[in-house]
Amino acid sequence: KFVETIGERAFANCTALTSAELPPKASVMGEGVFYGCDKLDKVKLSTSLVLLPDNTFYGCEALKSISLSASVTEIGVSAFEGCKELETLTVAKGTTTIHENAFKDCEKLKDINLPTTVNQIAKGAFDGTAWFTDSLSKAKNAEKDEDRYITIGNGNLIKYVPAKGVTDLELPYSVKIISAGAFEDCAKDIKSISIDNTVNTINGYAFAGMEKLESITLP
Repeated sequence: KFVETIGERAFANCTALTSAELPPKASVMGEGVFYGCDKLDKVKLSTSLVLLPDNTFYGCEALKSISLSASVTEIGVSAFEGCKELETLTVAKGTTTIHENAFKDCEKLKDINLPTTVNQIAKGAFDGTAWFTDSLSKAKNAEKDEDRYITIGNGNLIKYVPAKGVTDLELPYSVKIISAGAFEDCAKDIKSISIDNTVNTINGYAFAGMEKLESITLP
């Protein structure tokens, strides 16, 4: 009989742990199972796992790559936060939700492969990653407004970087999903927004706090 459940912080702060292989029937994990395992660099997760809980690999600084199976539908809050050596992320088709700060401060993460099934990316999910830092720099220096929209995966808009003086927005065709906090940097400036018919999902708090927004056009 295989282990099917692993409780919260079961291996937390096992600072000598370098590898972990979970049995195929381990479908339930508690919060922070490998929290603080700073030498962990090889992991094989269960193919039955549905939810990757909050803080699962928080502070696992040696982890360089991770592949999530199609069974995983959600990646929890701060699941990989502080994994400073993580360079590659592959998420299989089936995952729909990436929660707050999931990959925050993964400083070397630049190769991110998300499936079309991901339709909800929470605020700060990729803050501090090499990919986001580079994307932010390009957006800030972009001459065309359409290049100031930072998207990932299947047109998930996670950040709009406004040019000085912009008050009216017309979203480009590349945007299909609007994430929470995408417009927080221009919350006090934008007066009107026109959304193209390519957009199929507007997530919670997408336009929250936009004090001067007077009109919005939905497809």
